[in-house]
Amino acid sequence: MCGDRGPGARGWVAGVGPLLAAALGAVEHNVAFQGARVACVRERQLPAVLEHRPDAAIVVAGMNDTLRSDFDPVKLREDLRYVVVELQRRGLGWCSRATTTTGGCSGCPSPSSGRSRRGSTGSTR
Repeated sequence: MCGDRGPGARGWVAGVGPLLAAALGAVEHNVAFQGARVACVRERQLPAVLEHRPDAAIVVAGMNDTLRSDFDPVKLREDLRYVVVELQRRGLGWCSRATTTTGGCSGCPSPSSGRSRRGSTGSTR
């Protein structure tokens, strides 16, 4: 899992990761940390996740970017696309929970952007 795990390791990622791992009999590898921005997901967290050769990935990212004065929706979109393409290239099922609500993120990966080879659909909402 990538993105911002939220204060005290709670929040959406901290809740769904262990539940999903338990339901699938899988091992959870959560590389998220509080304050992460999408560029960090691309540059640091994605490589850390891929080292584990996962079957699926959950990406929760975007809100920290929108809260900064230097928010760049084009850069956010590029970084999210890169992450999704890298997951798809490896045949991973993926789920994205981009928490942006600015409307400046049109063109972010969505279910209509395709399916992974395993057939899982990604979503940004």
